[in-house]
Amino acid sequence: MDVLAATQEITPQLVAWRREFHQHPERGLEEVWTPARIKEILAELDIPVVEVGEGSLVGQIGQRGEKNLAIRADMDGLPVVEETGLPFAATNGHMHACGHDGHVTMLLGEAKLLKAAESQLHGAVYLCFQTAEEIGRGAQPIIDYLKEQGGVTEAIGYHLWADVASGAVSLKPGPVMAGADGFTITVHGVGGHGSRPDLAKDPIKPACQMVLELSALPSNVVSPLDSGVLHIGQITAGTAGNVFPDTAFIQGAIRHFDPQVRENLLAGIKRVVEHTAAAWDVEVDLDFLRGGLAVVNTEACVDEAVDVLDEMGDRLMGVQAPHILASENYSLFVHEFPGFLAHLGVEREGVEQFYHHHAKFDIDEDVLPLGVEFFVRYAMRMLG
Repeated sequence: MDVLAATQEITPQLVAWRREFHQHPERGLEEVWTPARIKEILAELDIPVVEVGEGSLVGQIGQRGEKNLAIRADMDGLPVVEETGLPFAATNGHMHACGHDGHVTMLLGEAKLLKAAESQLHGAVYLCFQTAEEIGRGAQPIIDYLKEQGGVTEAIGYHLWADVASGAVSLKPGPVMAGADGFTITVHGVGGHGSRPDLAKDPIKPACQMVLELSALPSNVVSPLDSGVLHIGQITAGTAGNVFPDTAFIQGAIRHFDPQVRENLLAGIKRVVEHTAAAWDVEVDLDFLRGGLAVVNTEACVDEAVDVLDEMGDRLMGVQAPHILASENYSLFVHEFPGFLAHLGVEREGVEQFYHHHAKFDIDEDVLPLGVEFFVRYAMRMLG
């Protein structure tokens, strides 16, 4: 197969698919139109597909062999009202504000080309369309299904990324995206009238102290040579200025690359919350919403990917962008199988680039055929 020529031939189809999916964003675990359309396209390509877990899809090209490959794309949108002004902008109150429409499109493009080259593949390619990545769901059922089939030699994936220039891809071994864990704190006091604080137990003051103490926690428990972030995005309490409420609510998260940093932060949160509650004589409920570990790329797989980039010349240049403190539960794939997550740049020169999850986020559609070509070449190199 002439991969470059084949990719160029389907480029108009890639653009059309991307715009179609962009117009129909759906939140995680609420996808109906999106998986139905993916199934329709895979049926047209004569690719069998099964539904796994809570709505993820896995298609298969080729028969299992000594080596087998999984390629993953997430398909959920976000509860963001789009403000791009694009003629194909979503109008349903949701938005593909993180590039998942492009991820689905590229995997469908790869499916089309790899299906055409199926007779040349000595092994299976599993096309993994994941639901609910934005809410930390969808990955594990796919992994369980792959293990039921006998596992895969590698699992690879990609993310369109705003901080990387178009025509470049960030590929490096080791940690590339942070792990994340959420936490919620409910402070239980005793409500009362604002004029008699002695008769109440105000939960707002200890909650505010917790926010300040927790914000300072990383500097006390994380080495300056490591990365660790603690952020609090919600604090809610009270209904009126002269009323002490019964409760105050705090919600936040931590981000990390090292498992020990994770444990240090979680233990520190517990100490701060419990000791502050004791000092103010209030009760507290602390709940950890365990997320995932960091995305850690396998060095040998990255080395192979770099060789593929060399085949593509200056059409797609390899770079090593800084660590990304955003999280991705694709981490579950690379903690189970060797593989990598590649960050394909979408930042266009001279065009204002809005960051992920922004209402004006957009991608450079010229990147779509580059991603398809790269991953098809990788699959052919591995299984051809």
